[in-house]
Amino acid sequence: NTLSSDQLVKWFGMSESDLYLLNEKQVIEFMDNGYEFVEKLVSESEQKLKDKGIDADVYVELMYRFKISHDDKSVNSLSLQGVGISTDKYLYTEGTYPKYENEVALTHITADKIDAKIGDKVKIKMFDTEKEFVVTAIYQSMNNLGEGIRFSENADIDYLNIAGAFAVQIKYKDDLTEQQKEENLKIVKELFPEHEVMSGGEYINQMIGNIAEQLEGIKELIIIVIMAINVLVVFLITKTFITKEKGEIGMLKSIGFKNSSIILWQTLRIGIVMIMSITIGLLLSGPITQFSAGKVFEMMGASKIDFVIKPLEVYLIYPLVILIC
Repeated sequence: NTLSSDQLVKWFGMSESDLYLLNEKQVIEFMDNGYEFVEKLVSESEQKLKDKGIDADVYVELMYRFKISHDDKSVNSLSLQGVGISTDKYLYTEGTYPKYENEVALTHITADKIDAKIGDKVKIKMFDTEKEFVVTAIYQSMNNLGEGIRFSENADIDYLNIAGAFAVQIKYKDDLTEQQKEENLKIVKELFPEHEVMSGGEYINQMIGNIAEQLEGIKELIIIVIMAINVLVVFLITKTFITKEKGEIGMLKSIGFKNSSIILWQTLRIGIVMIMSITIGLLLSGPITQFSAGKVFEMMGASKIDFVIKPLEVYLIYPLVILIC
């Protein structure tokens, strides 16, 4: 559920928006033509939307690779700067967003590699020039295993050396109903036919190789395996109890208990244990998920993940299915 949610966008160090427009050819144009071309495209796209009655911000993040150093430690890192968006629109775990041209934010992975903290001065080599910046914030990102530098929108960078870009993003300025969003989606697809228009979850899922779709099939297989294990274990334990308690069952029958009453007794004793075990499992699922799957996200560069829980699915449907089975 977490891997297919729109929340994953912010854990990849991006700003959340309503729509994501992907066009690989356009990224190459960004790299060939530089910042002014990107700025013009963003402005023209906003105007196109406005002419169709859609009031929205359009922006895109450009990517570079620069060498950053602090004292005697240095590392080559993915570097980002937004066009059409200010740095206060992003999520930071510590500090305040970089506002001035000599300020930067670092991912905690990059900061750890060069042993830099908020307030430290770092040097960033941009091809032929080296500039000094002040670290004002720390953020998390799962791009490139957690490495990253974010420049202020006011920073002066050699834009002809763009190494890539994320999808063009559209964020509505007003709160819209689902119907209005559906209508806007049709308009956007008509305005930008050469782009693939996606939600945040769909865009990130494509970036990470459609892992969420693959896990969906695995999830169904895991459910079947868990059901089979539960049935076999319950069958085995019940069989053991009945074999051991033949004398007691015989005595109950001899004093007038019906088969249905004895079956209900056996069913209830197993049911009570099942309900207790499911309850304990639900209580432990949060901490265990952070300890297990959370470590996988940490390896990718996230410092902390708030897992997406669908209460109806996790706390009702699956436990009920297991119990009934």
